[in-house]
Amino acid sequence: MNPLKDTQYKALLSVPLIAGTEHLGLISCYATKTRRYTSEDHSLLSTIANQAAIAIKNSQLVDLLAQKNLVKGFFDDLMLGSYDTEDALRQRANFLGCDLSRPHLAVLIEISQLDEERDDKNNNQAEGIVAGSPSTLQTEEERLAVHKRIYGLIRRRIQDSYPGSILYEHENILTCLFSLSKDPAAARLKTWLRDLSRQMRSEQNARLSMGVGNPCQSISDYRRGFAEAREALQMGQSLNREGGVTHFNDLGVYRYLYKIARMDDLRDMYQDQVARIATYDRRKGTDLLDTLETYLECAGNLTKTSNRLFVHRNTLIQRLERLQSLCDIDLQERSNWLTLQVAIKVYKLRSNGA
Repeated sequence: MNPLKDTQYKALLSVPLIAGTEHLGLISCYATKTRRYTSEDHSLLSTIANQAAIAIKNSQLVDLLAQKNLVKGFFDDLMLGSYDTEDALRQRANFLGCDLSRPHLAVLIEISQLDEERDDKNNNQAEGIVAGSPSTLQTEEERLAVHKRIYGLIRRRIQDSYPGSILYEHENILTCLFSLSKDPAAARLKTWLRDLSRQMRSEQNARLSMGVGNPCQSISDYRRGFAEAREALQMGQSLNREGGVTHFNDLGVYRYLYKIARMDDLRDMYQDQVARIATYDRRKGTDLLDTLETYLECAGNLTKTSNRLFVHRNTLIQRLERLQSLCDIDLQERSNWLTLQVAIKVYKLRSNGA
């Protein structure tokens, strides 16, 4: 292909527009007379190209920052309910490509852990390397770069599958407002989010934690929807260090226990019993606490408990005997069961950083 064909120009010199590692395009110099460009010409055009690339990139960054500020302000007003009028908020939403007349779902996404991070942490502990030492600083920079890349990938998949959704990343949390077509779409979205979590785990070795609120039908619903998503994210992280999708409606009794678990002065004989069992599990590599929790959930039914745990009935009986030897309270006394169940749930919330 000859770029000078069928034109008035007789000579052409082109150099790439590059900002950092990003190729922005080309800058070309045309001549109306036949001539041979010199190395000085090429050097001069390269200098101009470098300056132009920096100017273009700066302009793009300014536009991006302005867009981020618009999105941030929009999300802040929705979350806090601090908008002037609903009509004004709808106009801002339309400018951002969001139709608030349709139902939306608030979702918060956080990279809870990279599998490489966990392996490096275990290796560092084994080798006596302290986190934050000079030998790990480069790893931190790489971690931030990996997080940015993964969030970019998540953004693209969300926007491809749910056009009209708005996203804002801040402090390692991706705040999302998913546009839904109708009510059943909320259930489909939950399945889609689980698939996304599995994909990121498989493709990027990243464990995602997601908190999902209830659908927002009117503007007044959004403040509640974001609060539900945040609570679901926090509690999901406390209950499951492996990550996953937590819907606000799935929290059940944990919603009521979450604040109790954060009380520093919470201590009684039931908490002491649970802590003693957990300590024994850590020391011996057993699963007695999970056994006790399942036994209580099955209302003391040995057959149901053994089936849920996939163990023989005699093995279960041996575990229960060991549990009783560790406890000062009578595990056969039904009046203790509810309090023990609550104590176990509170302990798990506290031990996972509630």
